[in-house]
Amino acid sequence: MSVGIRHDDLRRRNRAMVISAVRRAGQPSRTEIAATTGLSHSTISAISSDLIGEGILNESKASEAVSLKRGRPQVGLALNPEAAAVLAVVLSLNFLSVAVIDYAGQVVAEEQRRLDTLTMSREELIDECVAIVRRRLEDPDLDVQSIARIALAIQGITDSHARAMLWSPITPQTNIAFADILEAEFGIPATMENDCNMMAVALRWRDPGRYRDDFIAILLSHGIGMGLVLKGELFTGTHSSGGEFGHMIHRPGGALCRCGRRGCVEAYAGNYAIWRNAKQMGEDTEPV
Repeated sequence: MSVGIRHDDLRRRNRAMVISAVRRAGQPSRTEIAATTGLSHSTISAISSDLIGEGILNESKASEAVSLKRGRPQVGLALNPEAAAVLAVVLSLNFLSVAVIDYAGQVVAEEQRRLDTLTMSREELIDECVAIVRRRLEDPDLDVQSIARIALAIQGITDSHARAMLWSPITPQTNIAFADILEAEFGIPATMENDCNMMAVALRWRDPGRYRDDFIAILLSHGIGMGLVLKGELFTGTHSSGGEFGHMIHRPGGALCRCGRRGCVEAYAGNYAIWRNAKQMGEDTEPV
């Protein structure tokens, strides 16, 4: 039994390696996939045949550079955009967006809304998230059956195991189990995660050669955040936002942060803090 389990795990890993190689390279040949993954040509052929039969990969025409080479033209492999799709939701300060992304990574539909997240009630915040997802799913041009997952990214402290936002500087509301709510509403598997964690994972998938073992992805915007990868694994801490540092106290009793506390890192490095400091400096240097 254990041998069978190991064989299944190996097969899943090899399939994932092939799909990842195609996703990164665009339309690589089987030979190119073998070179980048280290898998044998026979393994690549068997896996690619299965994936084509399942509608996950398509064979594509050889590129011009490949077709000019001597010998038999190489046939490229490409992700089938219709194999599946993800509905990605991002909730940030006064802003809510949704995008439908096909299996090839292309955005096929999107919507943005301005909100007053700091004053909205718990019910209003939930209703807005549910409503924007529903509008996308009711789009007559969208194949709802292709939506494999709803993924929600949010600023602040999240618990991916509890599938909830615990605390966020964008709203006074706490402990909202967004993933459970969306999954119960639409019957589609849902996940939620800290936005900077997602950013770090995306970088690692996009360029594993550069972003591999240990790296930090820092968000410098209205908010300050960090995704941390150690020894090839996302560092999540006690819950799932172990890299979050924007609201650590940098200077006790210092500048006012948008979260309501004083002295946070964000109160000095966030773009609103920089604008505030620049304005104060300008006022201080104006002629009397």
